[in-house]
Amino acid sequence: MIIKMIHFFKIFTLTFFLFTFSDVIENQQYIQSFVDLTEVVKWSGYISYFSVLLPLCLFLLNRSKFTKESLYILGILLCVTAAFHLVSYLLVESGVSNLPLTNFYLLIQFLLISWMYKDLLKKRNTEFIKIPVMVFIGVFIINTVFGQGLFILQSFTNTMSSIMLVYFSISYFNRIKRLPYKLNNDFTPGKDVKFKTLHFINMAVFLYFVIDFLLFTVIPLFLNPLSEQSAYYIDVFNNTANSMKNIWFAIGLYWAGRID
Repeated sequence: MIIKMIHFFKIFTLTFFLFTFSDVIENQQYIQSFVDLTEVVKWSGYISYFSVLLPLCLFLLNRSKFTKESLYILGILLCVTAAFHLVSYLLVESGVSNLPLTNFYLLIQFLLISWMYKDLLKKRNTEFIKIPVMVFIGVFIINTVFGQGLFILQSFTNTMSSIMLVYFSISYFNRIKRLPYKLNNDFTPGKDVKFKTLHFINMAVFLYFVIDFLLFTVIPLFLNPLSEQSAYYIDVFNNTANSMKNIWFAIGLYWAGRID
């Protein structure tokens, strides 16, 4: 039952984002007439920034109960994300571009999440994680030196990152979805908590990076050239997706904290 509910929520969330975004684009002139888009972007950004504090607090409160290395890696990612948001905000307020910092953060985020999946999938051959990670690092270096550089958002490496992390997430989902059957459908409280913890964390990665791929790779193909208004909408939806990702992380860490 829980697997069917999770499948339904994945489909509902992605469908909701797609239809809502397309409706917003179609009616952007009407929306702009009574909404200050810059204010919407600003406040959605603030919510996105502060949303990381929820899973970070749960990690700090429950870390003594964690036994899996992957949960500590997630905690490191949350700490790095909180620091990134703070420094990024200070740079923007000082009139300094935060794009070099953003590009390096995207690299670190990719490496930490890949490391997390390497731990989660350690009983399998993890070459399919190691090789993409090495390829990604090489592409990032080449793109930085000879391609887009650091002072614009590296769209190519961002797209690669999203595709690879969705792939890792699906690979792990295909493994964990068999967990109830491996347990003969008999969930003890401890096994139930482990199942929920891993599902919610994996779901956060899957949903966020699918939406990220759609917002920054697919949609711009149909909105070329990208108008300033459309860019605002993409920022708002990205901030919303980031907040949702942190809520899913928080739910996973909440269940992880209930492991006795």
